[in-house]
This record gives sequence, C-alpha cells and structure tokens, in this order.
Amino acid sequence: MGFPYPWQFTARWLYYYFHPSTRRHIDLPPQPAMRDPEAGDLRVLFLGDIMCMRVGRVPRVDPALRTLLCDADLVIGNCEAPLLEASSVNPDRYSMSVGFLDQYLADLGVSPERCVLSVANNHIGDHDEAGLGQTLQNLAQLGVTTVGQWQAGQAPVTCVEVGGVKLGIVAWTHWLNRDPFKRTPGVWRTEHIAEPQWQLQKRQLGLDLLVAAPHWEYEFQHFPQPETQRLAHRLMDDGFSLIVGHHPHVLQPLETRGEALCFYSIGNLNGPDTFPYVAWPLRQVCVVEIRIRRAAAGRTAQVAGYVVHFFAQVRTQQGVSIVPLSDAPVALQAKLAQRLAIHYLTG
Repeated sequence: MGFPYPWQFTARWLYYYFHPSTRRHIDLPPQPAMRDPEAGDLRVLFLGDIMCMRVGRVPRVDPALRTLLCDADLVIGNCEAPLLEASSVNPDRYSMSVGFLDQYLADLGVSPERCVLSVANNHIGDHDEAGLGQTLQNLAQLGVTTVGQWQAGQAPVTCVEVGGVKLGIVAWTHWLNRDPFKRTPGVWRTEHIAEPQWQLQKRQLGLDLLVAAPHWEYEFQHFPQPETQRLAHRLMDDGFSLIVGHHPHVLQPLETRGEALCFYSIGNLNGPDTFPYVAWPLRQVCVVEIRIRRAAAGRTAQVAGYVVHFFAQVRTQQGVSIVPLSDAPVALQAKLAQRLAIHYLTG
C-alpha cells in the first residue's frame, strides 16, 4: 500500500496504527452526545468507513444496530474500497466484493434506495481508473446513490431529496494512495471545494441544506489539524449545515459553529478483522443520527438535533460482530468509554 502523507507522518504511521494519538492539535471541549431530538423529524443516519474484511466474511450485525438503521429515512456512509466483482479482484490491492457489500447492507437493514455512499476516498485509485468505473457501475446496479465522483462542468454537489427536504451532498478526498487519474480528476478533491460560492450554489439549486462528507485528516489521530478546522469553519460560514468526516478510522470531536455541526471523524463502521493486532480504539463504532425538521410557515428546513449512538466491534467464536457498547466485553467497554470521554459528554 502506498502512503500519500508527508514523510514525517509516514515514518510514524505504523506506530499510530497500534497507538492512535490523543495529542490535541486543536483544543475542543467534549460536546453532548445528544442535542434536542424530537419525534416526527426526518432521521438521517451517518455511518463510518465501510471496510472490507480480510476473510471476506460480513460482520454479524446486532439487532439493536439493525433496528436503528432500518427505520432511517436516509443512510449515508463511505465505501472505503473499490467495489469489484470477486473474479476481477487483484489480491495484492485493496478492494471490496459486490457480494460483500450487498449482503452487509441487507444485514444492516439498509435498503439501497435509502443509501448514499461516497466513493471519494484514498483507496479509490487502488485499481486504477477502471476500478472507479466498475465501482460506480456496481453501486448503480445495487441501487445505491453515489457521491464524490467527478463530473465535467458540474459543481461537486449531488442533490438528494428525502421526505420533501432537498439535501446537497458534497463529498471529496484530500488523499489518494494511488493517483491513476490522468484525463479527469476521477473524484472531487480538496482544491475543488474551495472554488464554488456555496451560498450561491445553495440558492441556484434550490437546496434546503448543504451536507459535507470529506475524506480528510490523518489516520489514527483523535484530534484534527488546525488547517482542517480552518476549512471546516470556512464551509460552515459559507452555508454548510452539517459536516461528517472520514479517514482517521478513530473518533474525532464534534464542533458547533452557530447552528452548523462538524463531526470531524466518526471512525469506522467496521475495521480490519486482524485481531488481536488491531488497536482497541479502532474498535469503537459510532452512528450519528441527525434530525432534520421540515420547512413550515415562516421557517426553512433545518438541522433540529442529533444523537450519537455507540457500538463496538468485537470478535466472537462466530467471527466479527458489531454490538452495542454496553454489550462489549467489560475491559474493552471501559477503555472505549474512557476514550469517548475526551470527545463526548455521555452522562
């Protein structure tokens, strides 16, 4: 696997993989894990990185997670690998099989028509330009809406309507392990996000809310870099109501700015299954539930509240399972709860 980072970070990558850093690059206080949810609002749920498993076996999904997801109006996540047919997979490069994702979504209770997945991540070039094309084709055949793919002459925004609310979803990546894209950028990059005037885009497209799904930051870091925070602030000031980040594989803080929310990283939905060699902070699973209140007389649609649901990835005799944090082994539960406390007030 190639590394897209500056050499100073690359030299410490393996150390951080086993010992994710809690160094405070920026100082953000812990935030409440719940704020003002109400019944009757739209429920949009965000998943962390969906990663393929070394043995190709779909994780066991606890009924509590399935119940949470199957009633959502929309589910948004990151497809953290090129999605290929099993027969076309190069075993020396990172990928996910179509069958794996199809079965996983079914087990999660996420119907494809309610699912939006970003393809803008550091792995999307691992199987060259053809890998991106196959990924988009395979996701379309599954019925999943994709965001993050570059489109000539278009702004980097995909319009998704749910329950009468028009969302503009903007996905991009700051990193590529391999960059095979010569004719086009392939996927939206950070430099593309600085170009549009987002307030103007929002008005021209008739959007109710702008939602960002960036693949940014450094892996295995629990606090974002100052330049990431500056970009987040600029986007929130320019009309984004919600930012939900990916790529660090561990949890990062939530920051509020006015009525806007930025979850810098929500970690993985599932991580590698190479236990016991995976650092325990990578076994934290968070599902972010956003409540959206529809427009009414004298009021535009708005983010009305949020709830962060905590789960854990554990190994059992049957394989890898995703269970509520309260059902994780006591020792793991205690460590994860302690790590959560640097980001969220859960009491």
